[in-house]
Amino acid sequence: MLNRFNTFFSDRTRLETIVFLLLLLLLYFPLFGHLDAFTIRMWDEGRLANNALEMYYNGNYLTTTFDGAPDLWNTKPPLMIWCQVAFMHLLGPSELAIRLPSALAGLGTCLLVFFFLKRNVNLGIAFLGAMILATTNGYVHHHVTRTGDYDALLVFFLTVSGMSLFYFCKKQSPKSLYLFFFSLMLAVLTKGIAGLLFAPAYLVFLIWKKHLIPLFKNKHFYTGILIFLLPILAFYLGREHQNTGYLEAVFANELGGRFLEVNEGNSGAGMGYWFYFHYLYEHLGLWLAFLVGALFSIWKWKGSIQNIGIFSLIMSLCYFAVITISKTKLYWYDAPLFPFLAVSSACFIAFLFQKIESKKIKQLLVFLVCSCVAYTYFNIIQKTNPPRETEFDKGFYAATYLLRKAVNKQYDLDGVQLVRDGRNGFNLFYIKQLQHRGVKVAMGDYKVLKTGDTILVAQQHIKDYLDTHYEYETLEGFGTLLKLRIINSRPAPL
Repeated sequence: MLNRFNTFFSDRTRLETIVFLLLLLLLYFPLFGHLDAFTIRMWDEGRLANNALEMYYNGNYLTTTFDGAPDLWNTKPPLMIWCQVAFMHLLGPSELAIRLPSALAGLGTCLLVFFFLKRNVNLGIAFLGAMILATTNGYVHHHVTRTGDYDALLVFFLTVSGMSLFYFCKKQSPKSLYLFFFSLMLAVLTKGIAGLLFAPAYLVFLIWKKHLIPLFKNKHFYTGILIFLLPILAFYLGREHQNTGYLEAVFANELGGRFLEVNEGNSGAGMGYWFYFHYLYEHLGLWLAFLVGALFSIWKWKGSIQNIGIFSLIMSLCYFAVITISKTKLYWYDAPLFPFLAVSSACFIAFLFQKIESKKIKQLLVFLVCSCVAYTYFNIIQKTNPPRETEFDKGFYAATYLLRKAVNKQYDLDGVQLVRDGRNGFNLFYIKQLQHRGVKVAMGDYKVLKTGDTILVAQQHIKDYLDTHYEYETLEGFGTLLKLRIINSRPAPL
């Protein structure tokens, strides 16, 4: 026992333990700090939050619903929603329950980068690679690790699948091949067809490593395909059996609808093929310079850093080509790139240390790299601790913050209607909780109000309509949000 204790606290183990604990401490603040500060956001997070809340209430774990009806707009499989429901059972319905799966997936991905580089390069480069990912602006951002969307969990499983394929090609281990198919299956159950967008990268990597033909001769390959296919088929066929028309909606929304056509007007703001190039600096910041260095120097690298560098760049460039060709473009679709770009950037720095012989220049490089980490980390902390609403969002989400106060029993909204045009999933998340508690609050139609109705209104065009069609009194004001009571209808204007 004493010998084991001494071995654990040997110099190397102690150093690795200290570095790992320091990394966990540094990762906490950008990934988990003030995670529940913002109310539920519009679009995907609002939709998923309601899917999860209704699943939490109705116990139907196969068919996701929205406002009580089977959801055929959001047709993604429910793995992320299952995770959110699990946290609701632990924490109750809340922003934290909705976002913790994303934050934990973000932590898991940073640790994947750390252990991958530690195993193949060294401890210092491993720490650096994880910090590069954790300070990548496009990764620690809403729609990825900071909100309850699909993407952080998708990135985690895609990173596991890519690294598993790397290890399979390196050691021909059946366990790595099975892990590749298992993680790929979970990626598909997270975000449907998006879980397969690295397929061209897998193919190119296997060809480069000369493992494609041997893979087809490997009996474990076919067992792996079954591991991949059976749970996916079970879900999709089971959902179709319970909700006829689901597969047709999946085909329209995912299989052809996003890649071959512009979906919901998301064509890339008129930038076409340059859309994701436009976001490279905004998302990567200072780390873009190291990535460019990797692209121009990788053929001079040697040993393991060249091997994993080429692997990471193959994964990145092939995926980048796929999303660039796709007709539907959204700025968070590049999130799966970031772990592999972090590996590439860290390997470029490792190459510089190998190449430079001068001790003074090496010390200067250490100072430069540490300065970049400190600067980018400071920027991420400024962004997340605490996060700050823009002036526009303060008005846009004003009703949502009041609804959250009501959920927390800090304000009484009994008998009040929220009247608002547009998508309202982010508001419904709170309204459904209040209704479940017995509070009489609902979404209302501002065109059919009655005398005595009490309403919340923030949108200017609705206020203009009320001025023309109703007499009302203002009860309270919350910035742009007004609480009104309808006194009477005005005669219709001539």
